[in-house]
Amino acid sequence: MLIVVAAFIVESSYVEHKELIEQEKEEYPAPGTLVDINDDGDKLHVYGKGEGDTTLVFMSGLGTSSPVYGFKVLYNKLSNDYRIAVVERAGYGWSDISSSPRDIDTVLEETRAALELSG
Repeated sequence: MLIVVAAFIVESSYVEHKELIEQEKEEYPAPGTLVDINDDGDKLHVYGKGEGDTTLVFMSGLGTSSPVYGFKVLYNKLSNDYRIAVVERAGYGWSDISSSPRDIDTVLEETRAALELSG
């Protein structure tokens, strides 16, 4: 009986979490561009700002929940002289969670595709 109750709590929490994520996506749209990066329809978020001949690409390490806001102080100072692009890897910020492998080759391929597709 205890296992059934625990399973019900976990299941209902999961369903509620998924619903809240969808609600938040509607209330707080991505400030940048969402681009398809694979055949599964996964999207990565790329935020661009500034003008300039040189583009600085910002990518975070693990654990930064929203790189767009994590780097904001830095890129605001640099965007007067440079074009900046912040790439949010799969599962971070507004980017979709991906079931594709998280090895360096896949992440690099996705990042390059996202930058190219976002302009």
